[in-house]
Amino acid sequence: MNITRTTTFQECTLPALYFPTDSFEIYPFTELPTHSGVHRILTDVIGCLHSISGIDHQLTNIGSTSKQTLVLDNGKGHRVSITLWNSLARSLDRVALIQADAIEPVIIAVGGLMVGRQIGSDYTCSSSSGTRIRSTHAS
Repeated sequence: MNITRTTTFQECTLPALYFPTDSFEIYPFTELPTHSGVHRILTDVIGCLHSISGIDHQLTNIGSTSKQTLVLDNGKGHRVSITLWNSLARSLDRVALIQADAIEPVIIAVGGLMVGRQIGSDYTCSSSSGTRIRSTHAS
């Protein structure tokens, strides 16, 4: 997201209690490889919704897990594929996000991600226990 001289802002008249208290330190998609494989560094990204998968339920040795993939686009030819696990995967309303995105682009900020690997010009990340998600779509 670029803020330029032609960017306009609208005053928000909502009381402060309606604003989320999370803060994000957003990294450009192209800087994600510097965090790849370093699990002690959690990374925050922002982008436009490109796609969201359905929830995939899997059985493992330790029980069942839920997995959902969210793909964000930075508008400059790079995408990040984010794997969300368990309750975080179940927290997103896939249909509502797709419907909202058909009307206007849905911008999503995701904080607390572990960076995986780079595949071409795209990147992979996975949620952690500290991951939080905020979007321009009120769900």
